[in-house]
Amino acid sequence: MAKSETYVQNYFFNSVVAKPMYHYSDYLIETMRIINNQIPLINLHIKRLLISMPHLKLPTDSIVAIQEYINFEIRKEKIETAIGRLTISRNKCNVSSEQSGLSSINFNLSIKKTLKIQNKMCDIDLTAFVFPQNNIYLNYKTGNRQLYNLATLSKINVNSFQSLLLDSKEYIIDCENYGIYWIIDNNVYTSSLISGSLLSVSKMAIDKILTNNSMDLQYVYTHYSCLYKAQAVFLANAVNGVIPVSTFGMCHYSTNHPLIELCATQLNNLYVS
Repeated sequence: MAKSETYVQNYFFNSVVAKPMYHYSDYLIETMRIINNQIPLINLHIKRLLISMPHLKLPTDSIVAIQEYINFEIRKEKIETAIGRLTISRNKCNVSSEQSGLSSINFNLSIKKTLKIQNKMCDIDLTAFVFPQNNIYLNYKTGNRQLYNLATLSKINVNSFQSLLLDSKEYIIDCENYGIYWIIDNNVYTSSLISGSLLSVSKMAIDKILTNNSMDLQYVYTHYSCLYKAQAVFLANAVNGVIPVSTFGMCHYSTNHPLIELCATQLNNLYVS
């Protein structure tokens, strides 16, 4: 485990961060589900961009032009179902840039028309990768997300659907491509942003769903052993929605817990409404 962890961290820091001409968090990524030439939850995607852009000194006054560009691109031809990947970057890789307006940024939307929804249930396992601490970019979907790709290399069980990412205290961050949620005594918990968890669109949506049903999503900074006490666990992201977790190590969970079904059904309703 230590050998894998050392390999991944050394590979990342030596090959990327140490290069003075390139800052690995200089661009934002927004992955969106496209259905019938529409982007469900578009307001939450825009909200996340507006929260994230100032942290990378990307001008928020460009957001209207970005929205118009997205709308133009997804209406060029008939799209029944697809994944859109929006990338926003500065024209100059300079983290201290004070430029504003369209002249200072680039944005591009790539569309993949084959959208395969993941299986209805899955398993998760631990990863050997430990994330670096005190990284202000971890909460935002930036070039920093390459950390997640590198973490995949260090899965303990390569056959697991997702690995659980931890910080140096073995506290929960996220899974590789999904936010993680667990249910204990009918309370829904997820990882706190303190851990470096992603401020995700699905997390904002699930928070809203629970609030509308007179419940709260509990954000906690906690050790992964809390999953041993959970009655149910599920994953979620903006593309695939909610996926129940069947097993974590020796733990077996209910995959039809009422709160999972509530979040899955109402999140799906947001996609088709």
